[in-house]
Amino acid sequence: MELNGTVSVDGQSGRAYTSGSGSASGGGAGGSLLVVASRLSGTGTLSADGGAGADGYGTLDSNGGSGGRIAIHAHETSRGVSFTGAVRARAGAAYGSWGAQAAAGTVYWCDGRASESEAALEGEANVHRCGVRRLELDNSDRVRTPYFTQLQLPAWRRLVEVDELHLGSGVQLAVPGPPVFDPVAMPLNRTAVVLGNVTGVGSGTSALHALAGTTVSLAGLRPGAARTGSGFARARSSGSCP
Repeated sequence: MELNGTVSVDGQSGRAYTSGSGSASGGGAGGSLLVVASRLSGTGTLSADGGAGADGYGTLDSNGGSGGRIAIHAHETSRGVSFTGAVRARAGAAYGSWGAQAAAGTVYWCDGRASESEAALEGEANVHRCGVRRLELDNSDRVRTPYFTQLQLPAWRRLVEVDELHLGSGVQLAVPGPPVFDPVAMPLNRTAVVLGNVTGVGSGTSALHALAGTTVSLAGLRPGAARTGSGFARARSSGSCP
């Protein structure tokens, strides 16, 4: 697949008030894009940005929409090689007096193809036989957000591995626990998330929130891989997570 133009599922911008005293409507959230190709090439753009906030009467301005979701499955290594374009899922900018910036979306790269034997060793952590699994959260130059970007997992999923986690400035990632968790009755019914390299300007300023029943490990997943970020500014656990 060669992409030199733009494929966009951006949210609509909010509408400003028109008369009298009224609130502006908020921006719409970005949509979802799934790309599956033997190879992705070109210099184009994939975008799932949220729509911008709008001008309201006085202090009744509105927030932008949160970023959407983009997943790219390319069987041949493409990111930064044959494809040098832009892929983004940013929140729409908050307007004026509205101070709480919406959450970033996610960009997921399943880049390259692991052999069947390699993928088999990783089991459910690599059901798509990804060569490199890269997750990106980046709100560009938006102000720090108090809202979480939620990692969405199927109810049956218990192990997630991400080779590269790229964090922009001031984003927050929340990792959900299993649907049912009891630290006494079912201590082993947990969700395990293993992260390899942590990169980006947000590697020292962003936050990771692990909910009850979730174990998060920071470790290199492949030969030669190492954690490169300076560490999360805050790592929080919510609930009774031993």
